[in-house]
Amino acid sequence: MYYLPADGEELIVIGTKPFYNIGDTVNVTCKTGPSRPKAILQWLINDKEPPIEYLYSGDDHSATVSSSNQLRNASLSLKFAAETRYFVNGIMTLTCTCLISLQYSLSSEVTLTADSKSTSNFMSVEEGEGTVITGVQSTYNVDDRINLTCSSQKAKPTAPQLIWLINNEEATTDMLRYSPIALTDDGSEKSLLRLEFVFNAAFIDIWSIKKKGKTQITFKCKAKYIKPLIENKKEEIIRRFEPRSTELQISTNEVGAGLFVVLIFILI
Repeated sequence: MYYLPADGEELIVIGTKPFYNIGDTVNVTCKTGPSRPKAILQWLINDKEPPIEYLYSGDDHSATVSSSNQLRNASLSLKFAAETRYFVNGIMTLTCTCLISLQYSLSSEVTLTADSKSTSNFMSVEEGEGTVITGVQSTYNVDDRINLTCSSQKAKPTAPQLIWLINNEEATTDMLRYSPIALTDDGSEKSLLRLEFVFNAAFIDIWSIKKKGKTQITFKCKAKYIKPLIENKKEEIIRRFEPRSTELQISTNEVGAGLFVVLIFILI
């Protein structure tokens, strides 16, 4: 389950001033109301990420609104000196972005099982529909080659991350074969990840488990998805303070039809 901020609390920016002198401290805070999951906030200065030392977040302990529902506020402050380089034609743009996304995972697995007294022949069983695993043989013998390809479901805006697990332990990198992200007709993305190695006696000794008199090895492919729930941004326009130049004051007196301009000089 998820919980989104109430209307008017999705994204709030406080602390801005309409004008800043060069050298003034800009100290602004972006925050959201309670949500589950917690919002991820980001500041941009003129569409560029600021140095990390400009940023500080709110106190996580005070951010918890309800421990039973795990609702949390989010707060991120931006503090830096107003410098000439940040003003473009006298204007600086500060942007706070907010992302609340739901993270979840789906998986499928293939289990190889053999009698513990004779581990030369393994039978395979497939389970789950969270991912698609291809290349599965009905039986495997020692020294056969394992060559399994896992495909995720299509997703937006980005393809899910795929992970191969062997008896709930991540497969080593030498077993993995990566493929480019696949694009679908509707603009979605799919991930592909292949598991390939020789199913030899050494592998069986290291990775297998004993269960009810059987030798068992489970290959699980897990896909981690991110589903955006809210994507907001708020811009604040900051202007550089520029005092007006001193003007020469001229007093005029109109006498008759003529116009006489009287300039007042102060002689020291």
